[in-house]
Amino acid sequence: TVVANTSVTKTPVRKDKVDPYKDSQAFEAYLVDTIDLAPFTLSPGVRFSSIDYQYNGANDRTLDDALIGVGVGYEVSETLSFFGGVHQGHTFPDAESASAHATKGLRDIEESLNFEIGARGNLSALAFELAYFHTGLDNMLILESLSGGAANSANVGEGSTQGLEFLVGTDFGAGSNVGVPFSISATFTGTEFESATATQGYLAGATAGKEFPFIPDFQINVRTGLEFDKFSTYLNYHYQDEVYANGANTATLDSYGILNWSAFYEVNDGVTVFSKVTNLTDEVYAHSVLPDGYRVGAPRIW
Repeated sequence: TVVANTSVTKTPVRKDKVDPYKDSQAFEAYLVDTIDLAPFTLSPGVRFSSIDYQYNGANDRTLDDALIGVGVGYEVSETLSFFGGVHQGHTFPDAESASAHATKGLRDIEESLNFEIGARGNLSALAFELAYFHTGLDNMLILESLSGGAANSANVGEGSTQGLEFLVGTDFGAGSNVGVPFSISATFTGTEFESATATQGYLAGATAGKEFPFIPDFQINVRTGLEFDKFSTYLNYHYQDEVYANGANTATLDSYGILNWSAFYEVNDGVTVFSKVTNLTDEVYAHSVLPDGYRVGAPRIW
């Protein structure tokens, strides 16, 4: 039997619902440094990004952006230090959204400015960290997606997130033969659309003054355990407040709390046996409405 091998060459064609052709080629370069000016520490950086897009063999377009940022640390003493930073950020559109296509393209880069300031240290046996953060967003980007319900990509406007987070921890068993680590962390977050014009997808109806969907106002995490010479076991509880499930703030997802358990046994210096159970109480909860309806959270998994 003789079989003839035939090669087939596929050439990109015009826009077509079945087989669109998209291409993007990216170049990025960054430079960071750490400058020690005791008691100050500076960490400046710069990043340059450039992407060449092509959609369906035509509609070429190039987007580029340069970001700068700097982090600052100040050591007051061995038990107290302050930190902060200001950094730019961005999100690029995909090839179809960025191209020069008459109806699908010409979306701009989403840009952000991030600010953070805080303190960390310890008071006797208590370790702590406290921080305030703020992010301003411009040209917020929603991409075409069946899961998000958006028929077309769009820049939907401006918004911001800000909040306060803290962490405290200690070991109640310090100085004894049994460690009893305990930590609690919490985040308070406020979000706001400032000039949004979203008309489609899960952000539809977002207008100035509305809150971002799927970002809880309050989250807390509590962790404790027992630590012996070779055996340790831990409980971890996470709770989050209810969230809006759309940009119009007309639908919500209820709050929920999840308890996880883990244990570890060191057989020898090179071997550790472990066991974990997530959602120990088999809590039933919804964590999203995307895509297309309520999505149940993970059940008990061991």
